Amino acid sequence: MGFEAPTGFGKTYVVLSALWAEELLPTTWRVRTYAQADHVATQALEAGLRPFIMGGRERTCPLVEEYGAVLPWYCKLERVRCPHFAKLVNAPSELSVRAVFSYEELRMRMDACVYYAQELISADIFIAPYKLGIRRTVTEVVDEAHNVIEIQSIREVDFVTALEEVGLDPDIGDEFDPRPLADHLEFALVHHLVRSFTSQKLLRTLARVTSFLRNAVTAWREEGEVHALKVYKPRATKSVFVSATLSPVARALNIPLLSIPAQRRKVLVTTWLTTRYTDFDEKMINKYNNLISLLRAYARRVLVFATKRVASVLSHDYYEDVPPDWQGVAALLSRGRKGEGVDVPADCVVVAGVPFLPPYVKLHRAGLTHEDMALVTVVQNVGRTLRGPSANPLVVLADERFLKLRALEEYFELKPVNGLSELKELLKARQQNSQPSPQ
Repeated sequence: MGFEAPTGFGKTYVVLSALWAEELLPTTWRVRTYAQADHVATQALEAGLRPFIMGGRERTCPLVEEYGAVLPWYCKLERVRCPHFAKLVNAPSELSVRAVFSYEELRMRMDACVYYAQELISADIFIAPYKLGIRRTVTEVVDEAHNVIEIQSIREVDFVTALEEVGLDPDIGDEFDPRPLADHLEFALVHHLVRSFTSQKLLRTLARVTSFLRNAVTAWREEGEVHALKVYKPRATKSVFVSATLSPVARALNIPLLSIPAQRRKVLVTTWLTTRYTDFDEKMINKYNNLISLLRAYARRVLVFATKRVASVLSHDYYEDVPPDWQGVAALLSRGRKGEGVDVPADCVVVAGVPFLPPYVKLHRAGLTHEDMALVTVVQNVGRTLRGPSANPLVVLADERFLKLRALEEYFELKPVNGLSELKELLKARQQNSQPSPQ
């Protein structure tokens, strides 16, 4: 089932209490980032429960620098001959792990395989990243569950190199089913590892591309990159999805939902702009940059989300790498690594264009529509700046097509704006209303 409630509601405490009351402990609590893991661990301790933060091989294995992306396959093939795993197997039975709350503490307290030593730990809440394969419990909480639908990307040159290495024709079209390729690449990777005649650089490329394609539902090429759509599926028998913006995902994945309604935020929709392929010419680009210039005159920090095609031609001071104390205009990719899962404080957030995927991408393989993906992306982009009740940035959806995306009205009160002059008057009024009243 799913549980949706606004930011600041106390969702973590609510779910922890329900798990305790229903005697569903221990449970695995899946998180997207380790910063989020620390937050959940703190709240579990405050609730009188014992947490343990689990780490993946990249954080626990001393061989990670030597093997890089190949490490998961090396571990599966050579574990019985690994000296670190042998130390764990041969460790005395009185090995004390009771006072350990994270993989980091465990790593400091023992000279053995920390990754598999985590299976010895006793806890009420096992906090683990989505991709960690160790399964400890029959119940699972998927936190920040809007991230279960994810788009990952790699350079097309790495993709082509991997396919050519295993004798496959890289000219497989703009959109393709990634599962047969993943199986073929994994077989070749294991073969090369066993034979030990392939360079480490090539092995790492094979491993990165194999990991990228594994568990992907569909994949496509776009602007020098290959993208894969992945949908996270809980490993436990019973699962709870938790998020402040779960409705789009719940509807797409047919998850029953308990929703605590949030107050809809008022947002502006520009009716004279669009990033539609047939209309996004030099004249339209200038109109977008005029919008950004106007917003910059009224806001200290303007955060712009756009696809790579659009972001590359817009005016900005920062592109993807935004310093903590930033000012000016920063551009982030709508479906990039910072399009979701991070907090970026801003005075104004602009979504420049409806972030539709290319029309040839077969989203029906995941039970999704192009409108579903656009909705999830937009809600997450705007949410990067709405990380607390006091956050009140101006939100501008800069594309007339947003008015046709009716599902947005579940989250936002859409106000059409018909030109720069009208927008300027609204900005002046907002600025006057935000000034403190005279004493």
